[in-house]
Amino acid sequence: MTSRQLYESPGLYGRIFPADAEDAAFFAALMRLESRMGALEGPVLDAACGTGALTGLLGLPVVGLDRCRELLRVAPAGVRAVAGDLLALPFASTSLAGAFSRLFGYGYAAGERPEQARALAAELGRILRPGAPVALEVPLAYRPDRLQGMEEHATLPGGLGYRFRYLDVLQETAFGAVLASRIEVTAPAGESWMLAAPLHVYTPEGMCGWLGEAGVMAVRFHAPYDPGSGTAEPPADCLRAIAAGTRK
Repeated sequence: MTSRQLYESPGLYGRIFPADAEDAAFFAALMRLESRMGALEGPVLDAACGTGALTGLLGLPVVGLDRCRELLRVAPAGVRAVAGDLLALPFASTSLAGAFSRLFGYGYAAGERPEQARALAAELGRILRPGAPVALEVPLAYRPDRLQGMEEHATLPGGLGYRFRYLDVLQETAFGAVLASRIEVTAPAGESWMLAAPLHVYTPEGMCGWLGEAGVMAVRFHAPYDPGSGTAEPPADCLRAIAAGTRK
């Protein structure tokens, strides 16, 4: 299976990347915590929103964006979501009150085209108002090369088995490194899917630098589902964290 096939299959995408009230409550609380504008007035961007399942649970004025129209067609009723390119965001300058992404690491501009990371940072900075909060879930490692061969396992809703493996370093970047990765999903009925794709893994310093190019300052790293866990330095064994800060 290719990444395109995964992203054009709403049923499979929703099973591999489920969203629930816990995810939504965390991001909503974190966005409010990081905001320097008080109430979040105006739309907040959900970047790489997929099917819009999380977008609809936030309880915030939010607009989702994804490159795949097939996923957006199954967005919940009432969810505002648009098809668009992360490198040419279809929003006016300083028009959005914040931005977040639960699947930033899987966004194509960040994962498959790391050479364009600076263009993405510039676009993000362009559309945000001063004082706007930003929160991105990112693959994180102090030494990305040490992730080679490391695996993550999980059981997903519906009894799906999920196995993620980091493979060889393909390219070093200004903000970390691109690693080959493999996702294997197995269903109780015996079905299985495998996806091999590049993944941009950031170093903590690299993530701060990337957000700095977007004009986001005072970056802190949060453990998932704990808005109060923010620290300037993530734990040494951290593989996934939420990088959050405020547009200057």
